[in-house]
Amino acid sequence: MNSIVCVCLVLAVASLSAAIVLPEGFQFPNVCEGVRCRQEGYQCVQHMNPSIFCTVGTPCPRIPKCVRVPKSGLCPRLVDMPMGTCAQMCGGDHHCLDDQKCCSNGCGMQCVDPLWL
Repeated sequence: MNSIVCVCLVLAVASLSAAIVLPEGFQFPNVCEGVRCRQEGYQCVQHMNPSIFCTVGTPCPRIPKCVRVPKSGLCPRLVDMPMGTCAQMCGGDHHCLDDQKCCSNGCGMQCVDPLWL
């Protein structure tokens, strides 16, 4: 008796998941509208909800996620920089002052002035 109930429940769940069809051109609302990230240097992005499976080409509901905003400019080429120490002096642009970026020095990472294009 229990196995029959279990099979019926599995079939019911499978039919529910297959029955959801969204109209063509449907877009979920912007979940970042009105969201302010608490930390300076962060912004809200619409992130895929890992608990929901969506097929390719199908709109998928998003969740808000605060991520670091990368600083402008580019890291200089390694040949333009003297070989640095093999130490991690920074872990990302947010660790560097003002406009400086966290870049590889050929062995470790350090804050350097960026190149502007």
